Amino acid sequence: MDQLERAVDAARKRIAQDFNDQIYQEEEEENLHPQAIRRAREKALLHYIESGDVAKVRALSEQSSPFQIRTSRDGEDPDLLETGGEEVQVGTLSEDRLRQAVYLCISGITLLTRAAIDGGLPEHIAFALSDCYIREITTQRDPAVIERLMGDCMTGFTERVSRYRHGNCSVLIRDSCEYIQRHLHDPLSLRDLAGAMHVSAGYLSDLFEKELGVRPTAYIRQQKLSYAAMLLENTRLSVYHISELLAFPSASAFIRYFRIQYGATPAAWRNTRAGGGMLPE
Repeated sequence: MDQLERAVDAARKRIAQDFNDQIYQEEEEENLHPQAIRRAREKALLHYIESGDVAKVRALSEQSSPFQIRTSRDGEDPDLLETGGEEVQVGTLSEDRLRQAVYLCISGITLLTRAAIDGGLPEHIAFALSDCYIREITTQRDPAVIERLMGDCMTGFTERVSRYRHGNCSVLIRDSCEYIQRHLHDPLSLRDLAGAMHVSAGYLSDLFEKELGVRPTAYIRQQKLSYAAMLLENTRLSVYHISELLAFPSASAFIRYFRIQYGATPAAWRNTRAGGGMLPE
């Protein structure tokens, strides 16, 4: 065995041992450090980006997120980050704090780029933005700066998705869509929306159909159902709880509308889409 083969073989053994140690630790400590919900949190964030939900992503970028990098202080476990009041294991990609931050951000930006493309952002714009952030992040020497840039990146992608989706719309329609995203948990009616926008319900409804091809009530319902689909896939919330959370008239109405939009009941959707990692109720 020559020197190259010996080096590769040694590296393979280290990777296998490291992997086995990590999997064992996660299985033993699953109740203490819920690694399983990490993917669910990540998918929820990607849903907000894909939906162009600027308000939600901007709020998340000011808090912790699945891509937030907070390096450990003395005496802390470097593998644990505080996320939304809970500790989430993010894994160690490097023993060096700076490299850890860079690696996690690059992997996060890759996912953000794909989510933005899925949300309708043209590929050349998404990849250009990704390249710009990665180039800048790799020049930094302070993990705190990298963390702040990652928050900017999340918001930047989402804003561009939103602008591209509604780029040809009037300011009134863009503001209306953003207002709807911020009030998905409210029993929002056309009259409520028109009042918030300070225009008549008839005028707003006609403008919605002209610019987006759909009436406001239908658009509101579509956005609620899209969010409901994400919740079904990534949480253990009951169908009844989700219908209440999103202010549907009743659980039966929620099920009926969901079947019309997705071709399956909420329960059937969850059974076919839900993964192993789910956020708790």
